[in-house]
Amino acid sequence: MKKILFALAVASIAGCADAPSTPKKTDTAKIGDTHGDLAGVAAALHKEDPPPPNWEYSADEDKMTDKKTLFANCQSQESLSLKFPYEGSNYGTIMIQRRRGSTDVILHIDKGQIIGEAIHARIDGGKIETYYANGPSDGDSRYAFLSPSDRLLTKLKKAKHVIIEVELYDNGIQQMEFNTAGLQWPPKEESK
Repeated sequence: MKKILFALAVASIAGCADAPSTPKKTDTAKIGDTHGDLAGVAAALHKEDPPPPNWEYSADEDKMTDKKTLFANCQSQESLSLKFPYEGSNYGTIMIQRRRGSTDVILHIDKGQIIGEAIHARIDGGKIETYYANGPSDGDSRYAFLSPSDRLLTKLKKAKHVIIEVELYDNGIQQMEFNTAGLQWPPKEESK
């Protein structure tokens, strides 16, 4: 048994001695290709993820008309800092809604009460503009329908950055910033 193991060991060493001392050109090319592949994989792993879209789109079916109600929502960059009982995470949202042939631009906050009849907006560093705030028919003071909505919607389609200033009950004037770039309205799949 010892002789067999010794013979195998000698044959292995002899086989290594017969190997060429320099790699062939094809071997070098293979090594280079492998390095290139690894570099590509490493670059892909270190590549930053694209930023999330600023606008989220959805649609609901209106059971009365069998037509779709379309929505686009853009959330504020930072949470509002409000007093009790509205403390905690509390974002503003610009909502666009097309329902039964009418398009509305709506400001929504998670918690709190929007008061006052006017909201101020500054779009892409331009001058301050005033929009009128109308409450919804159900009286929910977290929502304000902004008018003239057609003028605001036209500006939102081109805007990249919007600051909205609004008065909130027992919390004074609050400002919300929105990254609004990329609005597609009506949404691409619905505009066909």
